[in-house]
Amino acid sequence: MLRAGSRLVPPTALLLVGAVVLASGLWVERAGAQETRHELQVTVVGEDGGLIEGVVVAAFVEGEGEKQRGHAGADGQLRLVLHEGSYNLRMLSDTYSDCTVFGPENPEGNWQAVVTVAGSGSSQVRVVVARKQSFTGNRWHPCHFDVPYYPLQGTILGPGDEPLEGISLLAFGDPIEGLGPRTTTGPDGTYALEVPDGSYRLRVFVTIEGTECLLGFAGFEGSYSYGYTGFKPGPIDVQGAGVTGLTVRLPDTPADLCRRVEGRATDGAGEPLEEVQLHANGRGRLLGRNISFRTGEQGAFAFYGPDGTYAINVFTTAGSDCTVRGLEQRGRGSTTALAVSGADLGGIDLVVSGEETDTRQVMCLRPPEVVTTNLAPGWNLVGWTEAEADIAALFEAVPQLESAHAWDGGSQAFTGASRSASGITGTLSTLQPGMGLWLYVGGEDPVGWTREILVESGLVPLAEGWNLVGWSGREGAGPDDIFASLAEELGAVATWDAATGQFLPYVPGAPASGRTVQRINRGEGIWVHTSNARQWLQPGGFEPPIEYHPDVALETRASFPDAVDSVLAYFADRFGLFVPSVEVYVGDDMGGCGFFALPTVVLAESCVRAIAHEYVHAIQAHVAGRGGTGPVWMTEGVANRWSAQYYDAIGDRPYETHFRDAVLPASRRTHTPVEGMLSYDSLNYNVAHVAIDWLATLAPTDGIMAYYRQRFSHETWQEAFESAFGIGVEEFYASFAAHRAEVAAPYPRLSGTVVDANGRPLVEAGVRAQAEGEGTRYSVLTLEDGSFAVPVGPGRYVLEVNLDGPEGWQHAGWYGGADGFTPVKSEAEIVHMGEMEITGIAIKVPNLRWHRVEGVVLGPDGQGLEGIHLDAIPRGDYAAPAATTDERGAFSMVVLGGSFDLYLYGDTPRGRRAIGWYGRDSGFTPLSEDRETIDTQGQDVTGITITFPVDPAASQWRRIQGVVVGPNGEPQEGIEVDAYPVGDTPGLAATTDDAGAFSVWVLPGAFELHLRADTPSGRRNIGSYNGDAGFAPFGDPASIVEVGTTDVSGIRINLPLPLSASSQRRVGGIVINEEGQPWEGVTIYGRAAESLADWKVTTGADGRFEAMVPAVEYQVGLMADECVVGWYEGDQRFGVSRDDARVLSTEDGDLDDLILRPPNNCARIKGTVVGTDGRPMKGLQLQGWPQGAGRTVFLETDESGGFDSYLDPGAYRLWLLWDQCPLDWTAPDRRGLSQTTSYLSRLSIGVSEEIELPIRVTRSPSEVCQRLSGMVV
Repeated sequence: MLRAGSRLVPPTALLLVGAVVLASGLWVERAGAQETRHELQVTVVGEDGGLIEGVVVAAFVEGEGEKQRGHAGADGQLRLVLHEGSYNLRMLSDTYSDCTVFGPENPEGNWQAVVTVAGSGSSQVRVVVARKQSFTGNRWHPCHFDVPYYPLQGTILGPGDEPLEGISLLAFGDPIEGLGPRTTTGPDGTYALEVPDGSYRLRVFVTIEGTECLLGFAGFEGSYSYGYTGFKPGPIDVQGAGVTGLTVRLPDTPADLCRRVEGRATDGAGEPLEEVQLHANGRGRLLGRNISFRTGEQGAFAFYGPDGTYAINVFTTAGSDCTVRGLEQRGRGSTTALAVSGADLGGIDLVVSGEETDTRQVMCLRPPEVVTTNLAPGWNLVGWTEAEADIAALFEAVPQLESAHAWDGGSQAFTGASRSASGITGTLSTLQPGMGLWLYVGGEDPVGWTREILVESGLVPLAEGWNLVGWSGREGAGPDDIFASLAEELGAVATWDAATGQFLPYVPGAPASGRTVQRINRGEGIWVHTSNARQWLQPGGFEPPIEYHPDVALETRASFPDAVDSVLAYFADRFGLFVPSVEVYVGDDMGGCGFFALPTVVLAESCVRAIAHEYVHAIQAHVAGRGGTGPVWMTEGVANRWSAQYYDAIGDRPYETHFRDAVLPASRRTHTPVEGMLSYDSLNYNVAHVAIDWLATLAPTDGIMAYYRQRFSHETWQEAFESAFGIGVEEFYASFAAHRAEVAAPYPRLSGTVVDANGRPLVEAGVRAQAEGEGTRYSVLTLEDGSFAVPVGPGRYVLEVNLDGPEGWQHAGWYGGADGFTPVKSEAEIVHMGEMEITGIAIKVPNLRWHRVEGVVLGPDGQGLEGIHLDAIPRGDYAAPAATTDERGAFSMVVLGGSFDLYLYGDTPRGRRAIGWYGRDSGFTPLSEDRETIDTQGQDVTGITITFPVDPAASQWRRIQGVVVGPNGEPQEGIEVDAYPVGDTPGLAATTDDAGAFSVWVLPGAFELHLRADTPSGRRNIGSYNGDAGFAPFGDPASIVEVGTTDVSGIRINLPLPLSASSQRRVGGIVINEEGQPWEGVTIYGRAAESLADWKVTTGADGRFEAMVPAVEYQVGLMADECVVGWYEGDQRFGVSRDDARVLSTEDGDLDDLILRPPNNCARIKGTVVGTDGRPMKGLQLQGWPQGAGRTVFLETDESGGFDSYLDPGAYRLWLLWDQCPLDWTAPDRRGLSQTTSYLSRLSIGVSEEIELPIRVTRSPSEVCQRLSGMVV
């Protein structure tokens, strides 16, 4: 039996995305399959039907490689004898590039020729071969079925919209493998390709002197990118119809995009390396652009590419090392970076040296930097910065050297070597990179000693106690910068002044003087005393190249170097290593947060916190080497765990808290076992994290790193796993399944189906369970049968439905209404999720009638503004669409109905920011109160014109600069300064730095400066800038700042009280009750003359409280739950009036020793609520409305149905509600309680009285509240 199998996913072209993931597979045959073989009889013919001889056709199993091959004879015949299973057919040929398979049925219309054989017997297959692409050499080509092809047509334009002739294009993507369809543009710049159903990108290139120059990549709607890795724009979708009119605009001319880079490759003896393959791998914005070329006569080579940076790899047996010469040094990283900028680049020499090897890929590195140390006669303190060497190398390099001494940190003792007539003698025999040395130089003249300074010498081990090390970090750095990473472990430091023969000390926190360490130069030696042993990566010893996309703001760039240094230092200390080849690229917007593509960590500009996670992937690849890192769940789980431990180590967030509160709950959102997470499609990062956390408890202390160190020496990752952890993979899977069920069992599921108006399944529709309010969202896609299953925690949810609409992926509506679908949120059905699964949810989507909202965004001169993003904010219950203007300023979005406000975002010097609204008059307003609402009223809304009063381009923005200070002139950090528009131009906001300075970006116009700050009562508006007094309280008139064509500076804002964190004081103490026991849950509130300083805090289980507050005077009051306890009058007295309260001051320091023992005049009510079945009811609201003076009581039942609260003595009416719906209830007779109706009672409670109410609901919520379903209550 022979049929077409399911389509197999083609292998990715990237070496690594998210991590290096290489795994070996094993050919496992089914039990009994040895006796069942099927013969596949293949006939190979040409396009004219003639028999073709010599072609090889082979059957492959995805992930497992080739299973059997056959050679076509003179009769075009070959046969493949196969076991039952699915096979991918491929052709090996040096003549033909296309292989079409006929014979097997293909009802699903798959392109890839995957055939499934079952049972014994034989089947006939006809293979038609053709030469549709030019290529050289014998190579494999994927075979495919005979399926329809569709046109993919468009135009290639230059930067001035001129048509470009002779530009080549190649389509690649899913499902095509191998050499995709290609074509060349004509004189009018047009091109035409034919492709099967699928999703594609276009590779755009030209050929110069027989060498290909890649111009870039094109995708959805003609979007362009220099590189491929991290290319955000989506692919070109060809789904049963052609794509025409696809215009691609190149950012530069082909000449500017094709700089010539040339040079020469030789071996260590200077002999040319001819016919050697080289790769130029793009870096930064060119990431994913990998150019292959070969050397010619005399080792000459050349390739073409755009401006940017490239690294060179050489494939050779001539040696194990490759050095790049003829280039200026770039940074202190180890990899080479050919920087091409504005012109061709030549004069490059690649020198291959070292021992000859089998053919292998060698990365070409920059030569190490050199450092020169001037040695004075007598004693000198220096560092050994070269590779490991025999002590004789030092004496040879410095002929005047008489003796050398090093320090053994472990034994806290010297070792040494001396020059004598008999040679070099002593206990010091080997020099290590980073070692510090005492050198005694003879003679009377200084000696210059020049040597290489390897980046490896910047990582040094420190023992507890004294250490003598060399300095290989930043040149001329000061001690505060150098030793910051050692923190409290650092005791003291000393350097040596050879000219005076004296030590220069440095003690953290001690005042500097002329006889203390001022700066340290590379190559010098330093004494370091530490309280703990550790590995120290010296700041600046290794600085990975960091490249930024041009659109990344300067303010954003400032945070990345320190973050990279911190991450490298932590992992160097933890594992005693760093990755010398790693580089960092920061893009403006990649459609994700970050990933690792060997050897580059790629990050979005907003994702500085992703550095740690992605650097872990660099460590994994560096340590495991060519062995690969293992399964995806392990690769990402380790990265999650180690990066979380890094943030714990730097004091950002405790690991255990993060693991308990974030990782474990998120891991419950999938039912997939960890052994099913072998690809990114099925991966849940949090489950992987939990698995690695469990593995760490089973493994030796260094088990995880031991696994990566051993991976290269084992054939499979499973073998390395068992060797490192002492447990087999299957045994671990079983162990983890039991552990997961105990600590983070998967949530129950909401499941059902989504169908169209005719009852047909909707495939890959999005269903998202949205918790009430701004709660968690859980999303899935429907399967082939339209089914979905969303794991969710207990709670109340609405289900959002997302579909492929006229403008792509659209939020269409919600589960609710008669057929299970409604476009209006108020009609969405609330699903109450408990501990049991809910099944049978049926969502029937009608034929939707979409309405268009279209318009144009213009500049002041009527020019179209490209790249303005518009969010449609719903005024009612319909879903919110969005759009971005094209090069004409036009935008289009679709809705199902409703009213909307259009919120505009533009590119500013601070990145993309909200800048205004669609408003009255000109169509633009910077103020929300002047926005204009669009009402679709069941029809299209077109012709919207939004005109900016000034050009909003980033270059047109100006700054308002100034400082915010406290009443005594002290800088106020953390104050938000908002440029509030008085006219019709927008302004942004900024936050003051530690000097109190702010710089707010605005477009030319008039503004008020409004202030927000963190007060003890939370973040709030505190006032505005007033030119006369410097400050106006919130609500008082503010001064207007006029901004023209230049920046405005010199603004000074004087706050009436200090609000920065540095000026805060601590108020704290303990509250105890009349019995002398800690009183939990009491709220202490402080009232000041300035309400900005008011604060409140609640006692914990130990009765203690603490608050950071401004340094002013306060009066303190107490409240227990809903009961006012009183105002503190001093000497443990409490009164009912604030007028009599004692004034407490924090102006002179903290006030953290208060002991408050108030009388408990409060009443107390507690009890439980059970349902009609006698089971506790969680989440019900008990409300007590006072009959006279007093506070309304609001209580909610907990997991056990319990409630407990203090309240003011008095009379109340009691209600029991479920989602604002009154319930019928009853309670046993109690003093002070009288039942008024089935759902209302009256309660009277006296001073210090306690009443316990066991409440029983007499009618279930579903019965009582059914009449309210679908209504807004």
